[in-house]
Amino acid sequence: VSVENTNGVTDLAANAFSYCTSLTGIDFPDLRQVTGNPFFHCTSLHTVTSPLTSEDGRCLVDDKGTLASFIPGGLTEYTMPENITSIGVSAFSEVCNLVSLNMSDSVTSIEQNAFYGCSSLESVTFSSNLEVIGRYAFDGCNNLKSVTLPSSIRLIEEHAFQGCHNMAYMMCYAPVPPCLSESGDPYYNGLNGLEPDRIMILVP
Repeated sequence: VSVENTNGVTDLAANAFSYCTSLTGIDFPDLRQVTGNPFFHCTSLHTVTSPLTSEDGRCLVDDKGTLASFIPGGLTEYTMPENITSIGVSAFSEVCNLVSLNMSDSVTSIEQNAFYGCSSLESVTFSSNLEVIGRYAFDGCNNLKSVTLPSSIRLIEEHAFQGCHNMAYMMCYAPVPPCLSESGDPYYNGLNGLEPDRIMILVP
């Protein structure tokens, strides 16, 4: 399934094509702005052609360098292109086919729900310049067995790894421990949802 006659469309809003699971390709030759993830849960989508799409056709990136939407069709492994500074809200949400991700070193933040429900995700190589992991960023990634966070990490927001039931260890290279909540509430922090009797947190 494809969509035609998109000439003149300059803006795409969040959820514009959500759950269009039969959509395989779409072309927006005049696209100038994207807000949020317009292709949430478009599981068959292989190609989005637009001035805001990365060269490999897999990332829809706004003018601030935020990856707004990932085009998941047919991929189990992915290496992000450079010049993406942030992974936006729900950008990879419910991309259930993705097993492995290599993040570009230009990324400094992962926003809320960015990888929510990526149930097949087993391996993430984080940016060496990553500073912030947002709320519920990896919620429901129940095949994620370990993470290694770079020395640049300074904030892990509430429930960032909730539902990562199979995680065995987290390694954190930050010489100053990252803040686990902007609110300061100890009951709502970045490690909520992990099982402290099973997980090992390794630090320098």
